[in-house]
Amino acid sequence: MKALITGASSGIGLEMAKYLSELGYDLIVISQNKNKLDEIYINFTTKVKTLEFDLTKEDNCYKLFDMVKKDKIDILINNAGFGDFGKFTETSLDKELDMINLSLAIYEELKQVNSKVKISIFCPGPVNTNFNKVANVKFNITSIGSNFAARYAIDNMFKNKLIIVPPNMKLNRIFTKISPTKLTLYIESKIQEKDKK
Repeated sequence: MKALITGASSGIGLEMAKYLSELGYDLIVISQNKNKLDEIYINFTTKVKTLEFDLTKEDNCYKLFDMVKKDKIDILINNAGFGDFGKFTETSLDKELDMINLSLAIYEELKQVNSKVKISIFCPGPVNTNFNKVANVKFNITSIGSNFAARYAIDNMFKNKLIIVPPNMKLNRIFTKISPTKLTLYIESKIQEKDKK
């Protein structure tokens, strides 16, 4: 069994790698700093291959694919990511475009061709990781730990859940489903104003 995890040098990605290693998975782990990966993963009990790629660059995605396409990968965790905070007109366009290029929704395509590939989307809400620093945001609602987030996501992935929402965010998800869109947008904007540093 083998898992490939992007963004695996810290936070949720690292905790997911630890958990999958505990479950017996060999790992291919990716981040922008191979030296850091080598230091972190030196004592793992399962086999670990460390790779350095900046996956916001399209060419690197193709290079990574060419490098691992012969590996039998059972689980792909596309965890590489970051966020930004602020008004759309005041944030960096390059940063916004990098976020869009890093994300790809393929669930419906796979479903239409009866693929055996399963997709799960983890929506953790606030988690105590370096993500918050990069996004320049602090949250007024309870954050969960990255270890809990990782285990919750993987356990529910194995149950073939499409949308995985941890307990601290379930009320929020229910509210957004039943409330009018304009009301939701208004409340979200007020929350973000409070969260702004």
